[in-house]
Amino acid sequence: MKKIIVGILLCIVYLNAVSFNCKKASTQIEKEICSDAKLGKLDEDLALLYKSTKKTFTERHVDALIKDQISWMRTRNKKCKAISKQALSACLENHYSFRINELNKYQENYPIANTNKTYDGTYKWKASNNEATLEVKFLANNKYLISGDALYGTKNEFGPNLGMIDFITQIKTNRTIYSDKNYRLIMQFGKNKIEANENEIGDFGMNVSFSGTYIKEGM
Repeated sequence: MKKIIVGILLCIVYLNAVSFNCKKASTQIEKEICSDAKLGKLDEDLALLYKSTKKTFTERHVDALIKDQISWMRTRNKKCKAISKQALSACLENHYSFRINELNKYQENYPIANTNKTYDGTYKWKASNNEATLEVKFLANNKYLISGDALYGTKNEFGPNLGMIDFITQIKTNRTIYSDKNYRLIMQFGKNKIEANENEIGDFGMNVSFSGTYIKEGM
């Protein structure tokens, strides 16, 4: 009889609504989500909201949203790792509630109107054969969507060469960093301008660079 009861309880545990297969749960966090009905529901709600948010974003900005979601998961795993079961449940609930609220605000603000006067705007720089544009738009919770286009060369049958970046980031102490593999672009915000510096040439078109002094349009 005891074995039958245990079997029933295990079935109940794995029937909790979650976004992944609980039979394959291996980490402490995954097992906690699968064994807690409230966390399982939060996990499923977040998964559905994330999918709908991806549909809301334009094709160009979806990659930025995906990287932002991965960053949230890594933060969740780091902050809620190796703590007591009671503390783990509370930690996970807080992280899920925060992310659900954040994605709801992303949807409310997208397409994005300029709402944060501190950094929002279009910034440009131009040289003889180079030009680049950075669009900075406020999303929520001190996060911004930054989209960039850089060109090298003149318009002809082959070009010009083009580079693009899109990412969601926080701007702390007037500074943020875009990184991709070994490439890093450091952006320092000043009054109506951005000083951008690369550590190396990125994986863009030949000679395409985002380094330069950008001036905010309308200033």
